[in-house]
Amino acid sequence: MQFKDSQERIEFLRRNPIFWSRLGYEMEKPDIEVHLRHAERHKAMYDKGILVHSCIVPVGWVGPDRYDYTLTDRYLEMLFSHAPDILYLPRVKLNVPEGWCEAHPEDVFVYAGGPRTLEEIKAMIGTEAHGSHPPKPGDLLAQQSFFSEQWIRDASEALSRFIDHVENSPWADRIIGYHLAYGTAGETTQWGTWDSNPRHKGDYGINATKAFLKYAEK
Repeated sequence: MQFKDSQERIEFLRRNPIFWSRLGYEMEKPDIEVHLRHAERHKAMYDKGILVHSCIVPVGWVGPDRYDYTLTDRYLEMLFSHAPDILYLPRVKLNVPEGWCEAHPEDVFVYAGGPRTLEEIKAMIGTEAHGSHPPKPGDLLAQQSFFSEQWIRDASEALSRFIDHVENSPWADRIIGYHLAYGTAGETTQWGTWDSNPRHKGDYGINATKAFLKYAEK
């Protein structure tokens, strides 16, 4: 699918529906077999003539200062083998990878009723009390704090590297943009937002608390 200019592409997007699937939804623990079934749904929609697709794709951020695009490429190969001529809007999930919270305990999201000191937070990282989405009844920690300047720097670096990788891939001309995602369900909302439990509110983490006090003083 070739466009003579950006305006022609915009007009195409205005006239065509977009199909979004749960492919890659469980990105923290990728399961190729699960996502293969979602890829088949992309094929079904492609066969019906829907040519603009979106889904979550592994960002390649696998640890603090560590990047690996093996899964990224496997997912894209799987998607485009099922729907070769689509235009694609990758949903880029920027929640932190395994090991990041251990490296930056001061930037971990803490629920109401959770630990308050750095040592207490460190002791809970990686335990049953350390959840993500949706929170379990006993969760006291989530993942990254939205107040974290370290997360913003690291996620920005991961995003930049991901875009460079994709723009130099065989599928570069299929990409129409990038949809950024993080937090609860990848919808840029605070951890615990969807939970009715008042204890699953926050953020009471170290740097979040410092940022709030600085704001209050100002």
